[in-house]
Amino acid sequence: MNVESLVFRKLTSNEFKAITNTINSVGGGSQTYIDFPKGCISDDEFKEFFDSDGRPNANGYEWEFYVNSLSLGQTHQKEIISARRSSSNSLREQNKENRIEIWKNEKSGFPSDSYDEKNNPIIVYIIKSDNREYWAGWFYRNHVNDTWPMTKGLSSMLWQDCAYIKFDTQIPFDVNDFTWPFLKSDNLSIKTMILNNKPLQQIYYGAPGTGKSYEIDEITKVYDTIRTTFHPDSDYSTFVEAYKPTMTKVELRDMSGHLVKEEGTTRVVKEDRITYKFVKQAFLKAYLSAWKKYAEGDESGIAPQFLVIEEINRGNCAQIFGDLFQLLDRQDNGFSSYPIEADADLQREIAEAFKAEKDYMLTKELNLQGVVKDYVGNLAEDIKSGKILLLPSNFYIWATMNTSDQSLFPIDSAFKRRWDWHYVKIADAKKDYKIKCGDEVCDWWIFVQAVNEKIAEETSSDDKKLGYFFCKPQNEGESIGVERFVSKVLFYLWNDVFKDGNTTDFNVSDHSNKQPSFDAFYNDDNTINIENVRKFLVNIVGENGLRKVSENDFEEYLNEDIEDGDGDGKDHTKYAINGDGRISKRKIAVELIKKYIDQNPTLSAEEVAATWKMLGNEINISYIVETQEDYNNDTRNTKDRRLEKIICNGEPLWVGTHGWGTGEKMNELKAALSKRNWGLSISEIQE
Repeated sequence: MNVESLVFRKLTSNEFKAITNTINSVGGGSQTYIDFPKGCISDDEFKEFFDSDGRPNANGYEWEFYVNSLSLGQTHQKEIISARRSSSNSLREQNKENRIEIWKNEKSGFPSDSYDEKNNPIIVYIIKSDNREYWAGWFYRNHVNDTWPMTKGLSSMLWQDCAYIKFDTQIPFDVNDFTWPFLKSDNLSIKTMILNNKPLQQIYYGAPGTGKSYEIDEITKVYDTIRTTFHPDSDYSTFVEAYKPTMTKVELRDMSGHLVKEEGTTRVVKEDRITYKFVKQAFLKAYLSAWKKYAEGDESGIAPQFLVIEEINRGNCAQIFGDLFQLLDRQDNGFSSYPIEADADLQREIAEAFKAEKDYMLTKELNLQGVVKDYVGNLAEDIKSGKILLLPSNFYIWATMNTSDQSLFPIDSAFKRRWDWHYVKIADAKKDYKIKCGDEVCDWWIFVQAVNEKIAEETSSDDKKLGYFFCKPQNEGESIGVERFVSKVLFYLWNDVFKDGNTTDFNVSDHSNKQPSFDAFYNDDNTINIENVRKFLVNIVGENGLRKVSENDFEEYLNEDIEDGDGDGKDHTKYAINGDGRISKRKIAVELIKKYIDQNPTLSAEEVAATWKMLGNEINISYIVETQEDYNNDTRNTKDRRLEKIICNGEPLWVGTHGWGTGEKMNELKAALSKRNWGLSISEIQE
């Protein structure tokens, strides 16, 4: 089916209160309708939408129709839109019981008791198909996914309060998606300027290992991204452009300047020589690519270009950026406020790069009318010729900065104010990393928390603390080996944090008067001294922080099979998803939701959570999934919050890893999945 037209409305706070019965008649709000002001949608537009003139009433007209709910199937609910007053038409009788099904909390996660219209508005909509069926859905406007297919008409849902949209070319839609059912087709492109709520220039900062680079990557991986890393030797030439020696074959000439030819032939003799060639660096590549994408943009959007700078404070920013510094001052429209003049070599290279048949060929004319106020000259031509440099509105520059390195190259205040700053705090990433020391294990997060308390006492700062990803297992699903732990963690703590301070925790010698030293963690043959590493761990987390696990049981311990009370107390049954994998009960929800996200890339984290919460309610599984907001508001004891963090479109979701302890519960899960057209199934692996 295709969408022929639609009507939509941004839900007001009063409407929400009314339809959820949070206003009673005593308070003067007994309405159960959703209003469509005639200034937004006229009577004539409703007549066209319903293919009917409607029945006249005192204030205008009314239309009776049957509506289905996206993702819930053919519900055929009888609804009425009628003139409540001369200035508006209203969708009537939308209280808790009679509301359109997909707008109910238990059906789709639609909010039931609170609503932030200002910061997180809800859009409710009804679409008309080409076979005259009506389908309802809803979404959070501020949770629009960057990959949603978009047209100029559809984009009005992202900023207008209400409207009637009739499509010149019909759009295919998915009846199983209640948020954004519109499918990509030849008539529909990916809207890429949805990033308008993201800063053009921002620096992710925090302690080492907090996941700054990972967070950036989760957002930018679907876009064209160029990465570079600053270091003490970085300068303008390594960031923008430079002439570099290159070995090339050149034609050989004699002393008179004549070409030398092979004897008896017309072939010119060539030889290898070192020549200097203009080489584009990260900034220039990203700059040219951004303008190419800008020129190719249309009403559906302009593709963003990302330049990601790792460890921005490890280089001298003033030296590296040079006069590009001025370009970082952006206008509200996203373009640089003040163009700068490029040097002759850079002008020549830019002009050449934009030409036909070149890597960054501009396929369309640049429409830059009014982009830079009071600009004298032809802005588009000056950019194409390389005469001036100007950052376009689709050019994003994001960076990371370890606060522990902030003294390497201080960043001045003038540079700082041109960036947005995003703090990444130290938090439990729920990866269940374990430090393996001999036949014992120590939970990594427990260690991180304990050692960070000691770091805070020692340094009175967060800068030197460890983030969750400071040290990771060599391979996913494994432990942090003791050699890796010593070389990465203990060396850092000894050399950068405690060496000149309180080294009490490093005292692992049997002799109390012996001075602590780092080499105590190594044997004479340069192997790791397991006993002394254990002593250090005990100094940090205590004896109860270590758990003895046999070598044979270690893999099972990492996977944490769920207890079932039989045999050895563990249920070793493994499951496949769509016939693939070998997954324990503990991981089944995590892997299912990951697969669901992969199959539904347009859904936001909140939408995924709402959908799976409904499934969890159906089979009585508590805490099946939480949004970041849910997680932050969760008051459960940490040890009872058995959750694993996954990422959905750059936003975190926390998936429960408990509650599946019986075979009956797994059968309920199988049955619930079979009812849904999600393309997901689980099966027991016969071993």
